[in-house]
Parts: sequence; C-alpha cells; structure tokens
Amino acid sequence: MENFDYSETLSKLNKEKETALLKLKAIDMAIEAITQLSSNKFFIYYGNTIEANALNSPKAIPKRNFYEDYEIEVPNEYESDLPLIEKLIYALAEKNGAFAHEAAEYIFSIDQTEKLEYLKTRFTDIASGLGRANKLKIKKIGKKYKYMIKEEDYLSLL
Repeated sequence: MENFDYSETLSKLNKEKETALLKLKAIDMAIEAITQLSSNKFFIYYGNTIEANALNSPKAIPKRNFYEDYEIEVPNEYESDLPLIEKLIYALAEKNGAFAHEAAEYIFSIDQTEKLEYLKTRFTDIASGLGRANKLKIKKIGKKYKYMIKEEDYLSLL
C-alpha cells in the first residue's frame, strides 16, 4: 500500500473550517443584534465586539469629536505643503483671530495654488470642530463665528 500525503487535504479542510466558524460568528452577532433591537436596545460596536446600550435612541450615543486629541501648534512660517489644519492655525495666528472664510482668503492671498471655495468650506469644518473640542476660542458675531487661538497656545511658541 502506497503512502498517501494527507497534508494538502487537511490544510483545505482547516481553511474551510475557519471560514465556516467566521460565518457562524457573524450569524451569532446578527441574531444577538436583532434580539436586542426587538427589545428596544441599541448597540455600540467596538471592533468585533458588541456592547449593548440601554438607551432608546441612537442619537443619545455621544459622537466623538475628531479634534479632541489634536494639540494646537502654530507654524512658524507658511509652507504650501502644510496640512489644512495647520494652514488654518497659521492664518488665525497671523490675523489674530478671524472668521473661517477670512482665514481661507488670507491663505489664498499667500498661495493661489489652493482653491478658495474649497478652503472656505474645509476651514469652516475644521474650525468648528476645533471650537467644539475647545481647542480654539469662539466668539459669535451675528450669525457667524470668529475663531481665535488660545493664549496658552501662543505661549508655547516662546
């Protein structure tokens, strides 16, 4: 009787088993989610785990502000390859505070390779996010917001 090599067959079967187990895990998660939804509970997903939240509305789950962990550092000089957030910070520092559209116009006056309308839109988004994260001072003037760099961030330059 000839020796038969079972390693290739075993390898294929193990791969099929792993795939089936992953599908089974996904099905279990779906069943758990539907069961919890039917009892008016919602979930917070963390990677591959589900954590039940007994709140009755997904709106009650607090959103994380992207800029919470951002540390403001004022660039010493303008460079065209600065990230947009640093261009905004530079403009606010140079103008001693500004509306987002004014900061965009200032950067556009320095660097015409940028698109003005794009800068206005992005600076408004970034500045409002930094303001909500309490990284910039905000002063409401009429219907608009003026953004200013906090004094402690200026002092970090010294």
